[in-house]
Amino acid sequence: MGAITNRRRLAVISRAGWITQDGVKYFQDNDGFYLDGIACHFDSVDVVSQEFAHGSEAVPNYGYRFKTSHVRLLPGMEPISLSQPLLWFRQAAATLHVLRTADVVYCFVNTLRGSLYLLIAANVFRKPTIAYNGTDRRALLQTSGIKGVKAWIRLVLEASAMQRADARIVTGAALYGRYESLPLTFMAAPVSAVIRALPIPMPRQVSRGSEIRLLCVAHLRARKNIDVLIRACRILKDAGITCCLNIVGDGPAKLELTRVAESLGISIEVCFHGYVSDPAMLANHYLNNDIFLFASAVEGFPRVLWEAVHFGLYIVTSCVGGIDRLFGSDDMTILNRTEPEEYAKAILATAADPEKRRVAVEAARARLLELFKHGPIEQFAQCMEVLARP
Repeated sequence: MGAITNRRRLAVISRAGWITQDGVKYFQDNDGFYLDGIACHFDSVDVVSQEFAHGSEAVPNYGYRFKTSHVRLLPGMEPISLSQPLLWFRQAAATLHVLRTADVVYCFVNTLRGSLYLLIAANVFRKPTIAYNGTDRRALLQTSGIKGVKAWIRLVLEASAMQRADARIVTGAALYGRYESLPLTFMAAPVSAVIRALPIPMPRQVSRGSEIRLLCVAHLRARKNIDVLIRACRILKDAGITCCLNIVGDGPAKLELTRVAESLGISIEVCFHGYVSDPAMLANHYLNNDIFLFASAVEGFPRVLWEAVHFGLYIVTSCVGGIDRLFGSDDMTILNRTEPEEYAKAILATAADPEKRRVAVEAARARLLELFKHGPIEQFAQCMEVLARP
């Protein structure tokens, strides 16, 4: 595909979606903030995504209202229903029309249809295409049965779309290492509205004997391994350590995680705060804790790690998304084994040495600034500038 000569219409195949409340459409928070920022480069933006039912537990973080007037939210990424085949065909036809009439196509290829639509836009309609890949999903190949087959098909299509795109935006060192040999591959800075809420603060000091305040911000689902963190708290309590694990987020695993805390007798020590949409309130959670815990099995570069470093929390994290290629032991604790005993041991070592924690946070912050000199919206603008060259 040649250089982009016309930027009037952008088509986005989104991984997210929206809810409608009182006649107003509210998009997923971080993706909405990002798409609103890049919309200024175009006269019109059509976002093909999914409309969720208001109040659904799957959409606790859908509260972003677009400020840009020329963004249209269109259905087309809803789950395929065998009971309504005509509806799906109509939506697919409408999506193909959006791709055919666009000047640039931007696809989030973390979904099966995201990859397929990029391949169609590039190979059939001959459109300039940009692929966004925010999650390294190779760990899903360990799943057996039909889920493993689906994961394999998704990854094959994802790889094809990434290679066929004219430019690629990825998160995390693992994905960047996989595609950096291809031209116009950018490693994206995390998208975060909360970082704009407060200036960079100094880390909160913790002395020996004081309560250890632990924070986890995540979508509550199985692959986030939050049960591991809860079990680590039980180990700390058994060792005579006073701690509090604050879990910010919502999702389908919340009830089961609540039961885990109850069964371990630490319901008081484990606090579920739900999803926090207000950036200032979320920033306060970061400011009022000491150590950030992350145990996910599948990620790109986790946005929450960017936020935790920004607000001065020391990080104990699983080795996911190639994070060990970006940071070392002087910056944070990166665990090769996602087990409660490993987290408890790391928490104890960190809490016992607040000066080491302070130095590590400063080093991690400097490393992030070195890695991402520009924000994600500025990175997209740079990508467009390169594609526009003859």
